Amino acid sequence: MRKRKPYIVKKRVGLIGQVYALIVVIVILMGVLTYNSQYRLSIRTNKRGITDYVCEVAGETIDAVKEFPAYNWLLKYWHDHASELDIEYEENFRKGSATNEKEALLRQHQPGLFMHYATEEELEALPPEDQKLYAEIAYSWLITRIDEIKKNYNADFLYAVVTDSDLGENPYGEQFFLFSGADPGSVRGMEYNQIYPLGKVMSTKDDPDVQNAMREAVEKARDKASFEENPFGRDESGNYIDEYAFLGWAGDQPALVGISFNMKKIYKDVSDSAMSGTIYSMLYQFLMLQIIMFHLFFFFIRPLKKVATNIRSYTEDKDSARVRENLDKALSKPVLSHIVKNNEIGQLKDDFVELTEELDDHVERIEMITAERKRVEVELDVASRIQRQMLPDSDPVFAGHDEIELSAFMEPAKEVGGDFYDYFLVDDDHLALVVADVSSKGVPASLFMVIAKTLIKDRALMGESPEELLCNVNNELVKKNDTEYFVTVWIAIVELSTGKGIAANAGHEHPVICRNGGEFELVVYKHSPGVGVMEDIPFRQHEFYLEPGDRLFVYTDGVPEATNKADEQFGTERMLSFLNSHRGLSNRELLHTLRQDIASFEDGADQFDDITMLCFRYEKK
Repeated sequence: MRKRKPYIVKKRVGLIGQVYALIVVIVILMGVLTYNSQYRLSIRTNKRGITDYVCEVAGETIDAVKEFPAYNWLLKYWHDHASELDIEYEENFRKGSATNEKEALLRQHQPGLFMHYATEEELEALPPEDQKLYAEIAYSWLITRIDEIKKNYNADFLYAVVTDSDLGENPYGEQFFLFSGADPGSVRGMEYNQIYPLGKVMSTKDDPDVQNAMREAVEKARDKASFEENPFGRDESGNYIDEYAFLGWAGDQPALVGISFNMKKIYKDVSDSAMSGTIYSMLYQFLMLQIIMFHLFFFFIRPLKKVATNIRSYTEDKDSARVRENLDKALSKPVLSHIVKNNEIGQLKDDFVELTEELDDHVERIEMITAERKRVEVELDVASRIQRQMLPDSDPVFAGHDEIELSAFMEPAKEVGGDFYDYFLVDDDHLALVVADVSSKGVPASLFMVIAKTLIKDRALMGESPEELLCNVNNELVKKNDTEYFVTVWIAIVELSTGKGIAANAGHEHPVICRNGGEFELVVYKHSPGVGVMEDIPFRQHEFYLEPGDRLFVYTDGVPEATNKADEQFGTERMLSFLNSHRGLSNRELLHTLRQDIASFEDGADQFDDITMLCFRYEKK
């Protein structure tokens, strides 16, 4: 035996060495394959991803330009009067800046001009000096936004140029720079590697790749199908990838947005990233394999035998306490206990102990479940109170506006709901009214409701019209909307001094109006789609006029669709009949009396949906 023992030890050591040698070879080979595959895949992915990434950059840049309704007029004016304009490129919009002073001067000259929403017709009617002021102000606004977009997307170059199309005398032979995005501290100037200011002209006669890229972008803009599939023209010559997208027309010349990325830098970053990732991967593999070998030889076979022995013992005496004590003692060595409790052997031991103690734990589990249910109920109650607190007062008092008579009501079908109402003064003479309904109920709908309510109010306070507001809120809600929720919205902005209102209805119930001395009746018209359904869908708005004493009643579908035990719905006709038979009541009395009538109709049936109502009486300011 003395002669056999060293032989056995040597054999084991040799096997371990062979296994480790094999592991080293495999890890190195996997490292080489990993580096090559990661590098090639990353290069292909980056090239494919650049188009998607550029699409975001170009889209945001184009949107920034097209926020000005007269953007075509501005493009042409900037192009035709570049040498005459006094541009402030590093605008911070603080009081005393050049742009701030120009704004004040233009507002003094043209007090009725809405500067952010001026149309081409309004600008054409301005005197030349005011046209120049507006063009300089708009350019400073825009270039600040372009600098921000360039910074956010980390593009090497972001710019817009005007060139000649195939119909011009010098097709795509020059680039007239309209604007160029700059990083903080960058130098603007006419020299190479500087950030070109408005009016810089670059010849492209010796660069056919750039000419072809610009031509491709213009041709795709003319061909709707090609433009929708891929709106860009690309130049991949040299170390840069240049993408061009059609922006608009500066007179009869096309204006293009250009985005450039340094591929040499991307290739290097990809190579460095693949190499570092491969090295870390190899190190992790070596480390993990060391740990695995240690566990296999020292912390698997022996502990497993101890667990099997105690399981066989349990089959004889069925004593769960004794099994737990024996297993704890068998696996109680410091290092062994720490390792075993985190692997399959520890899981096997724990599962077996839990199985033997299942009856003992039954009562305790019921108590835990009951306590958890109470906790959930408490949390839902808190969430319900928070939601109610987010809604404005149901009978508000507006300081300085005693003429506003307004009441609102919201009752969720569950602890929390997806309906909401809102009202607020946009300014001293404009009151915003909102009633909305999320396409679900419960906690998820309430969270979606909070987002929608906040976006709508923020956009309204920015001065946006209902049509613009719904479009912008829709695009925000569509982003990362994995739940595919949407919200129906009725919104109106009423001018208190005149009674003129602008309303938009995104898939919501028809509003009800009661002219002074008349009856409540539906205002029926074609609705826009719900908000959050699809990106970039249009929304319609319309004007209406209120006379003193007129009333608006707006509600969610929880009112007409309230259902009784016979599966009958309350209905719109029953609602109108009730309103007309009680039109002498105040707004508050009318809403609460109607809710009582709905409850009486339901006759104890569960509330089918959230119920929200708002009633507004107009009295001239």
